[in-house]
Amino acid sequence: LAAGRFHRGRLFFRVMPPTTTIAPSLRDRLDRSRALVDTRYDEELSLRILAEEAYLSSFHFLRLFRRTYGVTPNRYLQQVRLDRAKDLLIFSDRTITDICMSVGFSSLGSFSRLFRRRLGLSPIRYREQFRADNFSSLPFCYVAMMSGRNPSDERPDDESVSSDDPTSGAK
Repeated sequence: LAAGRFHRGRLFFRVMPPTTTIAPSLRDRLDRSRALVDTRYDEELSLRILAEEAYLSSFHFLRLFRRTYGVTPNRYLQQVRLDRAKDLLIFSDRTITDICMSVGFSSLGSFSRLFRRRLGLSPIRYREQFRADNFSSLPFCYVAMMSGRNPSDERPDDESVSSDDPTSGAK
């Protein structure tokens, strides 16, 4: 925002600090759009879709979102996707390509480039560096949940003797 003022025949602009207070009903609508990103990050979410969720025009939504949360909607969406990808890289055995596509990126190249730019490591290096450190200190149920496995579906590998086994009977 800028406020114009004349001084000695010239128009000067002074940058005004963003207002930090917005109407509660408007904040609720912005929160609803943010929640949409949090839950549907793996889908194609455009500025138009997010703005419609808040019942605002695209440009007004963009300005209010940035003023309220400190980031643009696109940057927030990218961060949510990267956070989910980081969890999957550490806690699952899925391929980098599968993780990339499952969190909503359409290109492995753009995912890897953004990942490296934001975190300073490639997805493969990130997995190598953090996987060994984090598995030992976390409960198995959490690791299984993050990797998409169900611990109750896993069977022990011991060989138990069944009653159908002819060698198990008494002579």
